[in-house]
Amino acid sequence: MAALSGLQARAGEIDRAAASADPETELSRFFRDSDPVYAGLGSADVDRVRAYALAVVARTAPRSGIAAAREEIDAGIVAGPLAAAGRLVAALDRPSRDWLGPLAAAATRIRGRDQKVWLDQIEARIPSSVTDTATTELALAFRAVVRRNGLGAADFAQLLADAPLGFARAVEGVLDTIAAAEGPVATMPSCCCDGTSEATPKGERALAGRDPVPVGFSTCCCHAEETLPVPNKVLPASIWDVQVEDHDGEKAMLGARLLGRPAILAFFYTRCMNPLKCSRTVTILAETAKRAAAEGLAVGVFGMSYDPAWDTPARLSRYGLDRGMQFTPDVALLRATGDWDGLRMTLELAVGYGPSTVNRHRIEVLVLDANGRPVFESDGRPPEAGELLAVLKQAAAR
Repeated sequence: MAALSGLQARAGEIDRAAASADPETELSRFFRDSDPVYAGLGSADVDRVRAYALAVVARTAPRSGIAAAREEIDAGIVAGPLAAAGRLVAALDRPSRDWLGPLAAAATRIRGRDQKVWLDQIEARIPSSVTDTATTELALAFRAVVRRNGLGAADFAQLLADAPLGFARAVEGVLDTIAAAEGPVATMPSCCCDGTSEATPKGERALAGRDPVPVGFSTCCCHAEETLPVPNKVLPASIWDVQVEDHDGEKAMLGARLLGRPAILAFFYTRCMNPLKCSRTVTILAETAKRAAAEGLAVGVFGMSYDPAWDTPARLSRYGLDRGMQFTPDVALLRATGDWDGLRMTLELAVGYGPSTVNRHRIEVLVLDANGRPVFESDGRPPEAGELLAVLKQAAAR
């Protein structure tokens, strides 16, 4: 795709994908932060395009945006994309009740920086008539999840009581605002995993204010719509010959660092401004490495910078030590000194670059077996140390 200029041109690209014969496939590319639609944009404009894409997906092919919505709700700190992720969850036919805790946490996280959002347009200036905020959309999503799981009034009240106070008030405010527009509570019928649920009740469409599910989409009690793909990367041998440098300035080929025993390879950069992304990822690497050492596991734990020109060995060392990393030959932070562009394209890393640095990226963590075959790939959320440790043990036993 040729380079795009201006936000409206990018919105047009998204709209054309939504109108295509296969919108679910065509729209999924806009959740790759390396997609050309984000090329050259600053962070604020990237967030506007991302929010618009999520909102379009919510009204056309919501299943294709589940992983992106999870990433935003778990780690997002910007009102627009977070609001659009909430709208997408509200548009799912039968969303898992596992969304409830993250939605409440997201509303608490955004409370101090919430603002009005206008998801149906990509303009930077929001009309004064718009009153919706990220909290509004998250509250609608929370309520939709509760109701579409068939929970009664008592269950709903308890969930509000267990949620952070500010979010509970926001949900109650949404209840007051839309109560007059909605009919009696209609819950989704139970179904089996080889069946198709009935159409979303009319009251739920009033809740979200938009037709939530494309005709013909089927879901069931096992939440098949939220199943994420297993790792399917096949890593070519050429990547092992890319030269890397660690936090001490030691250079080696990537294969020399990673191959021969199970290893984690996670991606980050030291200038990341979202503490729930890179900082948290490296902290989890540090904890995983400590637990692996305590159990005597022969594994590797590595983080690699998205920003190798900036992240010098000194910066890598300081960043890792500040987050608890105990460096060894098998525990290190790396930067590519060889063909970084080729490496990130081969690995299909979801990272985009603005005029001066990374403008957006997802959380990417791979676990490789001793031969370099992926056995685990994160879905945009940082896995916990216990989860990574369990995967490493499984890989070691192969």
